[in-house]
Amino acid sequence: MLIKPLQTKDEIIKEVRSQLSRFIMSETHSIKWLENESRLETEYPIRELVAQAGYNSTEEFLHEELYGYVSFAGPGLIKAGRQLYDNPNLQHIVSLQARTELVILLLNNL
Repeated sequence: MLIKPLQTKDEIIKEVRSQLSRFIMSETHSIKWLENESRLETEYPIRELVAQAGYNSTEEFLHEELYGYVSFAGPGLIKAGRQLYDNPNLQHIVSLQARTELVILLLNNL
């Protein structure tokens, strides 16, 4: 099956934002991890989209184009920013995941 290439920068930004919301949820991940997940799980690997949009690195692209959608948690580390899950249903899912992870952590430490 042939995949239609994304033509515009807006299409690229929309695709990367969609992949970010799919992959990172409430956890912190390395940009390398994100690039690898994208390469393995999607038709449009983020690294290739970044190059197509004219950026030298995924980090540069995220900083310039999707700054509110991700926050930088350290060198090469990102987590979901406030704007990534900007609808109430997605915010509820992320909140539920974070609370569930906290309960599991607490139970494991008993």
